[in-house]
Amino acid sequence: CHCLAGAHQSWFHLYRILIADGDAAEAPVLVEQFLQTATVGEFVSRLDMLDAFAGQLAASGSHRQQLADSVANVAKYYGQFRLPVERRLQAGREPIEKDLRDFVKLAKWEDRGYYAMKQKHRVRVRCKLGININWQHH
Repeated sequence: CHCLAGAHQSWFHLYRILIADGDAAEAPVLVEQFLQTATVGEFVSRLDMLDAFAGQLAASGSHRQQLADSVANVAKYYGQFRLPVERRLQAGREPIEKDLRDFVKLAKWEDRGYYAMKQKHRVRVRCKLGININWQHH
């Protein structure tokens, strides 16, 4: 999914903020901004990444404990929004999946003539493009 790819690309940004620089005073603000700027599709992945980094920071020793606690607190706060975001994604995904299932049902090899197949192909491409645009805007 395009959203997951965007969330995974932000791993390097989060690593730089938390591990490489490790500024305990600035990190909570940057982490909160990291979650607030997430799209609906990226939110859960970013939250999971944040949980993983909090665990890594906590395991790395007492010198990063304050940073680990700050990151864990931000992750726990935004964790309360996980379920509503997942519900919103599912609600938006259902009509798109229904359109896609209906499209697949219509795609049959009824007409065997070249021009009829070419015309149906054009219609199918436009239909798939419309479904794809709906998916990306969701």
